[in-house]
Amino acid sequence: MGVAQAHDAGWTGAGVKVAVIDGQINPDSPGLAGANLTVVDAFLCSGTTAVTTDAAYGPLHGTHVSQVLVRPDGANGGVGGIAPNIELTFYALGQPNCQDPYVDGKNGMGRAIVAATDAGNDIISISMGAETGTGQYEALAYALAHDVMVVSSSPNTDEDIGLVFPMLANGVVSVAAVSDSLDLMSDNGKPVVTEEVTLVAPGIDVRVIGTDGDVTADGITRGTSFAAPLVSGALALAKEKYPEATGNQLIQALISTTVSAQNGVPRDTVGGYGYGVVSLQGLLSSEPLSLPDENPLMDKSWGEPTQAQIDAQRDGEGDATPTPSPEPKASEEPKPKPKPTSTASSSEPSTPDAPVPWPLIAGGGFAALGVAVIIISVMRFRRGAGQS
Repeated sequence: MGVAQAHDAGWTGAGVKVAVIDGQINPDSPGLAGANLTVVDAFLCSGTTAVTTDAAYGPLHGTHVSQVLVRPDGANGGVGGIAPNIELTFYALGQPNCQDPYVDGKNGMGRAIVAATDAGNDIISISMGAETGTGQYEALAYALAHDVMVVSSSPNTDEDIGLVFPMLANGVVSVAAVSDSLDLMSDNGKPVVTEEVTLVAPGIDVRVIGTDGDVTADGITRGTSFAAPLVSGALALAKEKYPEATGNQLIQALISTTVSAQNGVPRDTVGGYGYGVVSLQGLLSSEPLSLPDENPLMDKSWGEPTQAQIDAQRDGEGDATPTPSPEPKASEEPKPKPKPTSTASSSEPSTPDAPVPWPLIAGGGFAALGVAVIIISVMRFRRGAGQS
């Protein structure tokens, strides 16, 4: 991707604010040493924690996603993160298999999106997938109305295709993972194709610190979870270089400078590559201020949020209910609708034997206590094909 060249030119993400929404994090990981990191625990599932030293792969997921952004150069001899000088805020949703209460019609992810927007983040990076409800689209419309770029991973397996939020939402940059030979992430020997993916980025054989059993050991992981923060980081470097550019203009620049776009290859709408492979150098060499201030990703078949919903949030007519900024902990402290026609997926997929680096939030139920009705969803994490 030419990350070293971008850093040598002075673009490291300084002054840019990025939010990561994920499960848990170990801020003491060597792969996060020196990072400008804040952990927010206001949106946790009941009975879970934001900070963990657990060396199981599930709890390591959020740590690894964050390392892709801010890992220091040379940590354990490895290459540093793509945007090491960003101001990173980690919004923790907690451990898998916990009860995630809905508040104001939103689950933890939706409330975290609103809070990250209110906190002034330029980019929200989400390496999670969710079955969705109306409140989540209101939260997303709120972010887009306030010029926040939202980046999402896409499924690692065919059975996860039904996890449409935020991947298939209008306005969202959705990212698939490719290998160094540009092969898509595969499931049972077949490429996982998300037809409406925005673009692809490296995400197979990604070096990380922390393996199952040892939080300080070198590891290799793979999945769209790690391709998404690479794209978030690329946008952060572009935001640093072009601070006057809007989020919409930077997304325009992102898709118009992919390797495919530079070679005159049109958008792939069926094969899983979208606008093509991200080009950091192309993005940094673009002129985003000359591009339209319009989000070019408002044409997805799922159809929400609509431009009218976004405009309403911008005009203060929406009901996203801005979240008061929670008191963050310093990093050192420990209308449901039919699924789109696509690859078949169970609404309650079973957890696979192999770990999948793409967690999900799914399910839901109702519980009544007196006259109050509390909506609960069960958060489960799905991990992907293999970490060594």
